[in-house]
Formats: sequence, structure tokens, C-alpha cells
Amino acid sequence: MSQIKPYYSESPQVKAKPFSPHDVWLLPSPFHTLLEVNGRYLLSLEPDRLVSLFRKTAGLPQKAEPYGGWEIMGIAGHSLGHLLSALAWHYAVTASSPHLDRCSLLVDMLAECQRARSDGYFGAIPDADRVWAEIRKGELNTKGFDLNGIWVPWYTLHKMFAGLIDVHLLTGNKLALETAVKLADWAVDLTKDLNPDQWQTMLACEHGGMNESLLDLHRLTGKQAHLDLAHKFDHKNILDPLRRGEDPLAGVHSNTQVPKIIGLAKEYERSGKSSEKAASLTFWDRIARVRTYANGGNSNFEYLGPAGKLRDALSASTTETCNTYNMLKLSRHIFSWEPSAEVGDYIEKALFNHILSSQDGTEGGFTYFTPLVSRALRPFSKPFDDFWCCVGTGMENPSRVVENIYFATQDELIVNLFLPSRLEWKAKEAVLNLSCDILKSPEVTLTLAHAEKKEFALAIRKPGWMNGDLSVKVNGAPVASELGKDGFVRVKRTWISGDKVTWGVPSTLRFEGMPDDPRRVAIFNGPFLLAAESAGLDYDPCFVSEGLDFLGSFAAQAESGKWVAKGISKPKDLEFRPFYTFTQDTYSTYFDVLTPAQWLTKEAEIKAQAAKDAALASATTDLLRVGEMQPERDHNFQAMYSQTGAHQGRNWRHANVNSWFQFDMKVDPRAEHQVIFTFWSGDKGRDFKLLVNEETLVDEVMAGPTEPGFFDRAIDLPKELTEGREKITIRFVASSRTVSPGLYGCRVVRKGV
Repeated sequence: MSQIKPYYSESPQVKAKPFSPHDVWLLPSPFHTLLEVNGRYLLSLEPDRLVSLFRKTAGLPQKAEPYGGWEIMGIAGHSLGHLLSALAWHYAVTASSPHLDRCSLLVDMLAECQRARSDGYFGAIPDADRVWAEIRKGELNTKGFDLNGIWVPWYTLHKMFAGLIDVHLLTGNKLALETAVKLADWAVDLTKDLNPDQWQTMLACEHGGMNESLLDLHRLTGKQAHLDLAHKFDHKNILDPLRRGEDPLAGVHSNTQVPKIIGLAKEYERSGKSSEKAASLTFWDRIARVRTYANGGNSNFEYLGPAGKLRDALSASTTETCNTYNMLKLSRHIFSWEPSAEVGDYIEKALFNHILSSQDGTEGGFTYFTPLVSRALRPFSKPFDDFWCCVGTGMENPSRVVENIYFATQDELIVNLFLPSRLEWKAKEAVLNLSCDILKSPEVTLTLAHAEKKEFALAIRKPGWMNGDLSVKVNGAPVASELGKDGFVRVKRTWISGDKVTWGVPSTLRFEGMPDDPRRVAIFNGPFLLAAESAGLDYDPCFVSEGLDFLGSFAAQAESGKWVAKGISKPKDLEFRPFYTFTQDTYSTYFDVLTPAQWLTKEAEIKAQAAKDAALASATTDLLRVGEMQPERDHNFQAMYSQTGAHQGRNWRHANVNSWFQFDMKVDPRAEHQVIFTFWSGDKGRDFKLLVNEETLVDEVMAGPTEPGFFDRAIDLPKELTEGREKITIRFVASSRTVSPGLYGCRVVRKGV
């Protein structure tokens, strides 16, 4: 099928144009492996289950049960929008007919739901008709992540718009565009009577990139109503300060903001408004330069902190995948306006270290957060049970890598990323093959093939991590080249078929310190972040050195591809390998460099904590590892409608509404006891009862600390509940209003030990 319009804007503001996804092919590499795994996963999702709630909302009979997780919550349907984009992108970069056919089938199924309703709307969001009716009347109420009691409805619709537009632009499917236009016309009519103040009230609720998608629709349809609606999604609380060059980002939810800025970038490309360009550049600067971690991601517990303050913002909830997906989209726009090696370096860091590590590489599990706290374990989604937001963006990521490899001006080809790939440059009637494996060899080779002599400049990014000059050879002979102020080395000549261009990008070990603490460091080998194998370590690993001049103590192991820190790390010589390879293993990423005097103090603290832990273990009569099959069996676990899952690398279990779960715990019949429960602060506000041996000890709405994180709650057990017994039965009961708080662990200890 032919495209209706080019995928990327042909605006005069775009100086370096990305290539159509149809023209770039990934060759064997870890990214290509991810692409293949993801391609299989996309086709494993069942269409009837995906559209089940769409059909229900449309009054049509459901043909299958919907998927679980987020797909039966207030954000239901968002995954299908992402899936449409992912299928269309996969088809574009692989020419896979099954993925094209699945696109067409899903569009047909959604169009059927739209026709059944007759008003132009379709969706899977529960209770949405009530909310849309209230919005139409101007009755608006939001706490930031809900609108009139529904979880981010405009955000969810944005995914549907984006998916349909991608299918149209990448596969030529006209019905996809018609369906998106009818949905946009419904939205225009729904909101036509809202005044500016009501709009700003509504936009306090996360709304994704609605401005972005409506600008795309306007480019395709030319309808003024679509452009006007796009501008109404201008959230002034965030965008106006950015237009003034200010930083309003401390304390805000990260991924809520990035799509708004992508919309500004598209508005700049449409209109040339300098204010929209300035705001986009300010935002990129405030994220990429001062709020980005070593893996290229940003945010802690989904939120942004003060500029340049990352040292104490390490947890199991750093670097949400959605943020990096969106920052890569924004970076592609900014790079195309004025290519720079600095923006290219950011793109490379984010792709090689965050995106490449965000899928499990086997069956289609995705990360929500990528933990950067020491001794972390990367949690992945269950392929058919979770459907987080980052599952949606994760489905798109393996294909979208191609949009940042090559760019072109009228007489220049820009090589931004060193990734094995093939480019079909139709304007020059040329095919170029790039081969490299910079983890194993510094050499990059670009081979050209075309029918006639072609004159153009080849611009090669000189990475910021590279020492020395980037020297270029053509057919084995050195050629004159020039390093521009933008960080690109240029070779201009008349090229002939068969020309082979080679250059070296030798990797060396280097530190990258925290912006607010240069002695809290991450370690890189060229573009690749390294992490230390940390399974079984009793405390967070560190280095001991007066200065930061000890990289010479790292020994390379050629056969394994690892580096070993010899004699400078605690608690042992650490083994390092590329961060993206840690899909199932415990790892550490950041390391404090302590002076010998600081280490003596730290060592004393470690010993004191070890003694405390040993005392707790000595007092413990029983410990339950929640959500694990054998430990729960060993504790006689029973339940009526209970669910389990994982969060921040730890398993949880809760009772569903009007349900319960229970388990037995060992006690000392001669001692007094406490029971210690581990909860997550984000579950505050959930109702629950706690019974021990059928006696109610707690009946409340759960409270907890204001700071996000796990916390322990100790409850004294009345002596009569344990005296003369060797076990007790603990039961959690949920109310008719909420599920119970997630239980992450349970420990019974003897008092006074």
C-alpha cells in the first residue's frame, strides 16, 4: 500500500530529514534480536480479547474475555492504541505481511465498534459515557490522575489517535484515517462549549500527546477544527514558563509533560513559531542535561526532582520506560532542526542502555521502571497479565530505533548511530550498509552501492565519549575530513558504487559522576553503561580510593567480555558487564568512591547493621515470602479471590473487593510476639481488616508515610492469641469499597529477645 503523506513533516524548519521507516533495515545485532522477539509477541496478542471492552461499550456482544491488568481498569484500551503503532512500525521496518494483516483486522474491528455507536466515539474505558456527558456540560473535577473519577481518559484516547494515524501513514490504510477523523470530530463537538478556564482545569489531568495527534490529523486533513482543538490542549501551567525559558519541572510527573512538548515541537514545524521552538529546547535541556541518569532515563517514582539533584534519588523506581520513549521522540525532532553530536550522544545513551534493557529478550516482558539502586533486580511484565503504560511504549520501541540512525539534507548524509543497518537512500538511488560491533571492535564500516557517481558529504558523529580524532578512510586510504562545531566529521567527495568507508571509535573505560556528587559514579565502556554482578552481596558495593584515578585497576576478560575491578572494590573484586545484559541477574550501577578514612566509618556501620539484622533473625519465629508458590504452600495459604504480582522487584498479594486471604505463621507458645507487615506507601487509602485466629486486630483505612517507598508496620499480638500455640492464622479482609493493601512480607518475632 502507498502512503498518503510522508511519515515525517516536510516543514522548512526540518533541516535534516529522518528517513522513512520503510527505508531503514536493522541488521543482526542485539537490537535486531529484540525486534524479532517483539514481532512474535505482537502477533501473540489475541484481537478478540483486545477489543472485548470496545465491543461492550458499543453495545456489541463480546467474543472473548478481555485481558487483565490495566486492560480492565480505567485506562482500558490504551494497549490497543500502542499495539496499532507497534504493528505498523514493525511492518514498515520488516515488510512483514502478518503484521500488516493484523493492523488491518484491528482497524476493521474498531471501525465496527464506532459504527455501532453512531456518534463517532469508540473506546474501552469503563463508565466513560458518564464522564464525557459531564465534560460536555462543563462539570469538571480532577486530582491529576483522574478526570471526574475516570483514570486519564484523554491520555487513553491519545494512544488510539496515535495508533490509527501510524497505521494510516505507515501502511496506507484509509479506514484508519477515517476512523481517527470521526473520533476527532466527536471530540471537537464534545468540547465546543468549554471556556478557557474549564480547559485548563481539565488539562490538569494527564492527557498524553493529544496536541501532537491533532496536529498530525490537521496535517492530513487540513481541517481547521482539528488545529483549533490541538491548540486547546495547550497546558499553560507547564508550557508558558518553558516559553519564558523557566524551569517549572521540579516535583511534576515526568511522563505527563514530555508528550506535551512533542506537540510543541510539531507546532513549531507547522508554524515556525519561535516560542514553541524555545520551549522545546528549554525542556530538552532541563531533562537531558540535568535530570538524566547514566542509563539515559529520568524520574524517580515517576516524578522529576530539582535540576541537577540525582545523588539521593536512587531507588527501585527510577527511569520509567515511557519517559525515555517520549524523550527519544522529542530528541529526534530537535536533532532534525539543527543536528548536534550532543543530542546524538543522548539518543545513543538512551537507546543502548535504557531501551535495549527494557525488554526481556525472550517472550515479550517489558520493564516499567529500570532500577538504578544498588543490588537491584529488573522486573518485567507478564506478557498477558499486566499491560502497563510501559508495556504499550515497549511494544513500539524495538522498531522505532531506526528513526534515529540516519538523517539527510539535500547534499549530506548524516550517520548518527553506529548500529548495523541498511539504508535505501532513494533520492540518491543509493543503498548503504553499515556494519560494526563496537563492544568487540572499534571499527565501523559503511559500504555504498548505487548505479552512478554521486556527490554528497558524509557526516559522521564523533561521540562525546571518544578520545582523540575520528579518522576516516575510504577504500583503505586516509582521506581529508573536517570536524564541525556541531561535532560531526565530514567527508565530501564524489562516491562510486563499492566505496567502503571505515572509521574507528575506540572505547575506553570512563566514569560518569552524579551532577551533585562526582564521587558517586557510574562506569562506561564507550557508549555502554556497565553494571556489577551483585547477587549475594551483603551490602551496597563501593570503591575505596583517595582519587578517581583507578580505572587502570580494571582488568578486561577477553573471553567473557567482562571487566574485573582488582583490589579496589568492596565487598570483593566486582565483575562488570554491559548493563543491558542484566535481564535476570542482580546488579549495581552507581558506586560511591570512599576515601580510606570514609571506608573505615562505613565498615563500622555495616558491621552494626549486620548485628542488628542478626538479632532480628534470632528473634524471628517465622517469615513468609509473599507471592511465592512453595513458601505460601508451606504456610497453608488459602484465599477467596486474591491476586498477586510484583512491584519494585518485590512480590505482593492483596484480597479483591469483598474477599480475603489467610496463612499460618509459627509462634513460640511461651513468648510474647509482634507481627511485622511490609506495605507500600502508594496503597494508602485502602480499607482492610486484619484478623488473627478470627479476632479482629485492625479495621481501618490504611495510612502510611508521605514519601514513596516500602515501610514496616509492627503490631503487638495479645498474649492469649499465642500462649500455648505453635501457630496462628492471619487473615486479610478487603472491604466492599477497595482491594486490601498489597502485602509484601510478614515476619513474626519474639518480643524482648
